[in-house]
Amino acid sequence: MLIQVGGHPGIVQECGQYVLKSALNTETMFYETTYKTSGGSDAKKAMFRAWMPLCYGIADAQGHWLPGWPRIPLDDVQLPQLSIGSHTLVLENLVRPFVYANVCDIKLGTILYNDQNTELSSEKRERMHQKAFDTTSGTFGIRITGFCTWDASKQAFVQSGKAPGKAARTKEDLQRLLYDAWVVSSPVRERVIHTHLLPRIEALRDTLAHVPVKIRSASVLVIMEGDDARLQALLARGERVLDVRIIDFAHSRWAEAPDDGVLLGLETLYELGSRLIA
Repeated sequence: MLIQVGGHPGIVQECGQYVLKSALNTETMFYETTYKTSGGSDAKKAMFRAWMPLCYGIADAQGHWLPGWPRIPLDDVQLPQLSIGSHTLVLENLVRPFVYANVCDIKLGTILYNDQNTELSSEKRERMHQKAFDTTSGTFGIRITGFCTWDASKQAFVQSGKAPGKAARTKEDLQRLLYDAWVVSSPVRERVIHTHLLPRIEALRDTLAHVPVKIRSASVLVIMEGDDARLQALLARGERVLDVRIIDFAHSRWAEAPDDGVLLGLETLYELGSRLIA
């Protein structure tokens, strides 16, 4: 089941093991650039791709594949003709490996727009700048965009939208939201945060410290198996219990240096995760 907890509604749809996303030219160009091999930058791009959803194909608004795509046969994918966006991205369905996926969308960085976009008006720049500094983005480099968790007693998902994250101002506010998003009240989840989630966040931060990419208004998506009994069984078998990826690249670009605002956000996330299990 596709679970969207952040971003604009209506731009993604599930297609079995894939997710179809309506994308603007800017996000399409980022995927094309990131997947394109060009000598010395290949190693950095490969490091970054490991944290992205796999991209299997890119099609235009009429449903025709762009040159070089798809990268695998996708005969079972029905491409839509788009009313919004200019391209369709065929991406990995990140929640598919989980039976009951707890999903938390965390917007990264202190800058929420592409500062190299010459078509962006000064008013829009100022508005986005103010939006960052009116929330936890500007100070701590993260904002909780939304999350959903599995409630076994109700046999239903419980969803939290954008409002609590926008209202948060302090690290304590963020910590309370993450406590709910990651269901830290469960002892098995404390263990998973310590042994699996924090090392992944640290590894992501270490990777991005060496990759020259400006990740503007993208999110880190934390997905964890939401059923405690299944989580225990997965741990016992040594199987995957969670995933951490970067998503949404409409405002991102390759650059000359890493994104300090994103690194700050991941440091904040690691710190708060450590506090939750202290």
